[in-house]
Amino acid sequence: MLRNLSLKSTRQFSGVRCQSTLPSLTNLNASWNTLSTEEKQAVYTGIVERQKLNWNELSLEEKRAAYFISFGSHGPRKALVEEGGNTKVFVGVVASLAATAALYFGIRSFAAPPPQTMSKEWQEASTEYMREQNSNPISGVSSEGYKDGTPSGFTQTGHLAHFNLKPEFNTYKHLIGQVILDKNQNIDTVVNKLDTIDNQFRVFPMELLAGAPNYIVTTKESDSVFTFDFSKVYWNSRLSTEHSRIINLFKPFQVVADVMAGVGPFAIPSGRNSTRFLANDLNPDSFHWLKHNIKQNKVDSFVRPSNLDGREFIKSAHKSLKSNPFPETTPILTQKQQKELKRSVTQFPTHPPQDYIDHYVMNLPATAIEFLDAFKPTYTEIQQQNKHNQQALSLTRPMVHVHCFSKAEDKQLATAEICERATNALDHPITPDIDDYNLHHVRSVAPNKEMYCLSFRIPQFV
Repeated sequence: MLRNLSLKSTRQFSGVRCQSTLPSLTNLNASWNTLSTEEKQAVYTGIVERQKLNWNELSLEEKRAAYFISFGSHGPRKALVEEGGNTKVFVGVVASLAATAALYFGIRSFAAPPPQTMSKEWQEASTEYMREQNSNPISGVSSEGYKDGTPSGFTQTGHLAHFNLKPEFNTYKHLIGQVILDKNQNIDTVVNKLDTIDNQFRVFPMELLAGAPNYIVTTKESDSVFTFDFSKVYWNSRLSTEHSRIINLFKPFQVVADVMAGVGPFAIPSGRNSTRFLANDLNPDSFHWLKHNIKQNKVDSFVRPSNLDGREFIKSAHKSLKSNPFPETTPILTQKQQKELKRSVTQFPTHPPQDYIDHYVMNLPATAIEFLDAFKPTYTEIQQQNKHNQQALSLTRPMVHVHCFSKAEDKQLATAEICERATNALDHPITPDIDDYNLHHVRSVAPNKEMYCLSFRIPQFV
C-alpha cells in the first residue's frame, strides 16, 4: 500500500510539471549536485506547488525533498571552505608571495646600484628651487610645542649672520646654521650668541654654527663703510635707526664728544657731514678699527680717535680741545659739489676753529648713566672760569645723550626710574623740567628690558 501511495504522489508531482521529464526525488540530497540548473529549478518549482496543498497529502520523498531544498548544505548554506580548503588557501598564498619575491629580486638584479648621496647637480637644483619658492627651511627642523615657535630671524652684518638661539634649539643649531648658508648666497659665516654681555668692552661670547671662522666683516650704514672684527668689538645692526636719529641732532662744524664710540657708528657718518668729532673707546680693538674706518671713509680732518677710560675722557676732552682746537676747515664735499665749486668763481666758505663741545654721546646702555658723575666736577670748574662772561658761560652747557636700560615697561615709571638714577650719578636734579630734556624710547631688547636715550643740557653748576 505504501508503494501505491508513493506512486500516486509521484504522479501528482509530475502533473504539476506540464508533462516534462522530471528528475527523481528519491535520494535527492545525493543526486542534487548532478542535476542541471533547469532540473534544479523544475524540482524547486514543483515542490513549492506541492507545499501549497495539505502537508499530510505529501509523500515521504516529497517531504524529504522539501526539507533538503530549504535546509540542505547547498546554495547560501554551502560551506565557504570545504574540507581541505584551508590547506589550499595557505599553499596559494605562499606560492603568490614566492612568485612576487622572485619577480622583485629578479628586477633588482638588473637595476643600477642605489645612490649613496645626493649628486651635486641635484642638490644645486633643489636648493635653487627652494629659493625660488621662498621656502622657510627652519620651520622644518623643530618639533611642535615650542613656546615661541621656530627661530625666524637673525641679524646680518656683512657676510656674517648672528643668531640668539634659545636652549631648546641646541639640538638643531648646526643644521640651522647650514640652512642659512644654503639659503643666502651673501652669507659665509653663521654664529650664535652664547651669553649676555657682561664685560666692559661689550663683547659677547659666541660659537660658530656653520661656515668659515672669518669674523672680519665689512658693512655699510648711514652712507659710510665700516670694517671690524665682529668677535672682538660691539656692533648691533638693529641700532641703525637710533644711530641716524642721534646723528641728525648734530650740525656741521659742531664739536661732539663720543665717550663710548666703538668702531664709529656715530663718529664716521657725522664726520662725513662735516661735524667735528672726538671719538673715544676703551676697547683697544675698537680703537684699532675706529682708526681704520676714519681713514677708510676719509674723515681724518673731522674725527679724532682716543683710547681712554670714559671718565678720564670726559674730564680731559674740554682741556684737550682748548689746547688743540679743530682747525679752520671747509666742509666735506660730494663729487657733484666739488665739480660745481670748480666751475664757480667764489671760494667755498671756511669755518673758524672751535674750542668747546656742543654734544656728548654715551652709548653704553648697561653702565653709561653711571659715568655722569664725571661731569659735575669737570663743568663746575669750567663754568667757574667763565662765570663773569655770560656768552662764554652759555657755551659751557653742552647737550648730553646717554643710553640706558629700564625694567619698567610703562614709560612714566621708566621716566621716574631713569631720572632718579641720573640725579644720583650727576649729583644734581634731573627732571623733565630741566633745559632741553627728552627721554626717547629706542627699542624693546627683551621682556622687562627697555632701551632709552636720556637727553638733557648740562645744568649751570655755578
